[in-house]
Amino acid sequence: MAMRKRNRVVAWIVALALLVTMMVPSLAVSAAEPDTTIQNLMVDNVTNPIGIDNKTPYFSWNMQSSVVGQKQTAYQIVVEKWNTVNDKAEKTVWDTGKVSSDVSIDIAYAGEALQSSSTYHWHVTVWDKDDKSVVSDAATFEMGLLEENAFDDVHWIRMPKAGDPDPDAPEQVADTSVYTIESNFKFNDAVGFVFAGTDKTHFYMWQLNNNMENGVEGSYIRPHVWNGGGALFNPENVGNFNGYKLDQDLVNGQTYNFKLVVDTENKTVTTYLDGQEVNKMNTGDANLSYGKLGFRQATNPAQGFVEEAWIDDLKATAKDGTILFYQDFSLASDTQFDGGEVVDGQLHVKCEDDNVQSDKVFFEKDTENYYRFDVDFTINSGKAGIMYGSNAAGSVYYYSQINPSYTGTLNGVNYNNEPAVVQNFKDGSAAAYGFDGGKITNVAQDDFIGKQHHVTVIANYGKQVWIYVDGVEAKYHDRLEDFSFDGKIGFTSDADDDVTYDNVCVKIDGQPQVLTDFSTEENIFDNGTVKDGTLNVAGATNAFLTGTLTGTEPVEPEPAEPVHFTYEADLTITGDAAGLVFSGTDSNNFYMWQLNGVDHDGQLYLRPHIWANGTANYNGYEVDISQYFDFATEIQNKQIHVKLDVTNDAVVTYINDVKVNTFDLTGKPGTMVDGCVGFRSGAKGETFKADNLKVVSYDAEGTETVKYDYNFDDGINPFGGSAGQASSSQIVDGQFVVAENAGVLMTKDLSKLGMPMFRKSFDTAAEKEVVSAKVYASSLGVYDLYVNGERVGYTNADGEKMYDEMKPGWTDYNERILYYSHDITDLVKQHGSNVILATMGSGWWTGRVSYGTYGYKDMAFMAKTIITYSDGSQEVINTDSSWKTSKNGVIREADIWDGETYDANYPSPAEISTSDYVEDES
Repeated sequence: MAMRKRNRVVAWIVALALLVTMMVPSLAVSAAEPDTTIQNLMVDNVTNPIGIDNKTPYFSWNMQSSVVGQKQTAYQIVVEKWNTVNDKAEKTVWDTGKVSSDVSIDIAYAGEALQSSSTYHWHVTVWDKDDKSVVSDAATFEMGLLEENAFDDVHWIRMPKAGDPDPDAPEQVADTSVYTIESNFKFNDAVGFVFAGTDKTHFYMWQLNNNMENGVEGSYIRPHVWNGGGALFNPENVGNFNGYKLDQDLVNGQTYNFKLVVDTENKTVTTYLDGQEVNKMNTGDANLSYGKLGFRQATNPAQGFVEEAWIDDLKATAKDGTILFYQDFSLASDTQFDGGEVVDGQLHVKCEDDNVQSDKVFFEKDTENYYRFDVDFTINSGKAGIMYGSNAAGSVYYYSQINPSYTGTLNGVNYNNEPAVVQNFKDGSAAAYGFDGGKITNVAQDDFIGKQHHVTVIANYGKQVWIYVDGVEAKYHDRLEDFSFDGKIGFTSDADDDVTYDNVCVKIDGQPQVLTDFSTEENIFDNGTVKDGTLNVAGATNAFLTGTLTGTEPVEPEPAEPVHFTYEADLTITGDAAGLVFSGTDSNNFYMWQLNGVDHDGQLYLRPHIWANGTANYNGYEVDISQYFDFATEIQNKQIHVKLDVTNDAVVTYINDVKVNTFDLTGKPGTMVDGCVGFRSGAKGETFKADNLKVVSYDAEGTETVKYDYNFDDGINPFGGSAGQASSSQIVDGQFVVAENAGVLMTKDLSKLGMPMFRKSFDTAAEKEVVSAKVYASSLGVYDLYVNGERVGYTNADGEKMYDEMKPGWTDYNERILYYSHDITDLVKQHGSNVILATMGSGWWTGRVSYGTYGYKDMAFMAKTIITYSDGSQEVINTDSSWKTSKNGVIREADIWDGETYDANYPSPAEISTSDYVEDES
């Protein structure tokens, strides 16, 4: 992440004697005349900056003097690392010595490596035209977070919404009291299966060996234990132990099936070869708890053996059936081990040099920040649709269509009837859309239909995603912001598609969450047909995983509130069309019924539109109603009365009391609510006048409540909307006049608005002092911080409190996001309760100024707070699911173009950010 710098001032008063002894270089020099001073010390062109992430900052200063002809002839910069605990210099990290130069700007740091989140004091001594010295006052700078993984343990947080998993649900833990390790393999001389490992020097290893040392004949199972060093494992105290001889001789190069059953309760390990038990060992008090897997191979030219093995389909299963590990080695770039190479879909392990005595452990890697989805597919017709990266509800997801004959343009790339991966995104009830693609170069078009192929999706928590077809990368993305790791997987299908799937495996953080070959005829998906050990998905349908990948069930959404209301208005269409807006929750979610007399040769049409999450859905919705009214003679420039009768199930439209349409909402996108109403003009020529707007709501018993009733006689505009609407629409002679291209004009229900806030309470240590507290924060959108009732800012050189606005500023979110550094030391309470609060605005992320550049996504916040105590210890507070969220604050709306709506009936950020504030369910 980049960093935005801002002025910070640290007051530092030093007695003259201390200044002379500590800061004047140990050179015999005379002082310059007292009216020459060194001022404006800056690092990277900022005075006393906090949060520099430039590891080679630049130093600058000014000489101020009333002496005629005064100039700098030399300088010396001294930089000291400051101990904030003891408030004194820890060591000098850079001393330039006396440098003969008149340069006083952009002098690059050349000292010891600067440390993350550390404070430095510096001063400069300058020699003037007479070689007399002038010593500056001290200045400071503080480093930001320099480590590449500094934010790896910090989570983006957002407002919860329907479909999110329950954060309080108990974590499901596999029963590993008994576990099984199984693999197909072939070998030369020996193969060592490693299990129960904690690191490369602590593990157990069961070796199969058919080339024993010292002339021992036959094939053996040789148990070993590594506890800093390796040795045969003989808990049964067998005399002259060399392992357990097998009844059969194992043959080099022949494929076998190997299985270990490890019983940690009864302390036994049972070995099977090709399904037959060949050994059962009592392991005594050995700790065989499930751990890392791996292999150990050795080479000894003097003894005449070179151990090598080829491993396939390695699988570990817990007692309760949970798949703990699975790898089929279908992808050379992703084996989950720290060595070996994939050859023909098998992991080949051996020492590097056959002529040197050596041994090597191939160990399972840590696989956090990892997601992988593998499946075999056979396209019978059409294309295959692979769904992944879903939320728990299965309403927001990505899917890749493997299309043997795609034609079109995606992200500026043209495709002409050729194999391609087409990347699509589905967000809630909005229509899915293709946003990118990649050409498949390793499979010919004719080789797709009727032949089995393999697709792999790999992702990390940095939202980088790779798509492979038959092991060859077809597409890479580095910014799939809505990618979720704990939801559903599945398959999508269009009307002409017919695809068969097999061997589904999904892993999160290296642990399989789904593994099925459909051999039991059980269908773990909610659609499709399982037959002959495969899943067939055909026709216009979806087949989604039953449940979720991590077993976390989505929170059931609240049942839809019964809706019944009528929306009436008198309209005079002076141009081509008029749009009535209703059931609005925001500018991205509303219904719009348009009366249109221009798009169909002057015939009157009703054109329903449903905006869902920023996407307009209208294809196939429009209705010819010209049999009821002629547009030119009965509608245009005539005042008509339009009424909409709206329920959850349908919208009935009346013109001059004539029912012209009943629109069935079944299966349509969007959610009908008794929300905001208004008008829309979206194109040139769409002009009209409105009067006597009235909305009546009905409860379950049919009781009426007048929600809106405007005749516009008071001249007050009840609508908000697009920038410039104050001039594009106005009230004239008691009618609301809607100009062309006016956009969406809707009433506002402030009770249903509100900008996100994120709150965290924490206690500082009772037995030690806080000497430093820093916050490193960023947001998708813009943010402000409050600590213990005070807005976080800084004090300038004149002692004034200053605040940075619109943090963290604009960047292209597709490329980078800035973070800010804040010093909150003076705001944190010692030995007690503290609160930090972040408030949000849409900014450039999802505000209207972005024009949907980054989609219509949630605002989000992230922060790392580092508190340093007087004993040098630190406490780190990261954003995570423990933070509380709410929209119940004074800022009801905040947008760069549309401004801010402030309602003082709600609590202020200053109030909410105090420890006295009582959190409620809002």
